[in-house]
Amino acid sequence: MQMERSIKSLYVRKLNESHFCGTSCQQLISVMFQALLE
Repeated sequence: MQMERSIKSLYVRKLNESHFCGTSCQQLISVMFQALLE
């Protein structure tokens, strides 16, 4: 879906902007996205 893709790019951009966000945060976001896309 177009909306899911835009939301995903938005989250990726936020992750890139957030310096305090570590690998654990990125893993959590990726897991959430996998659950959303399934």
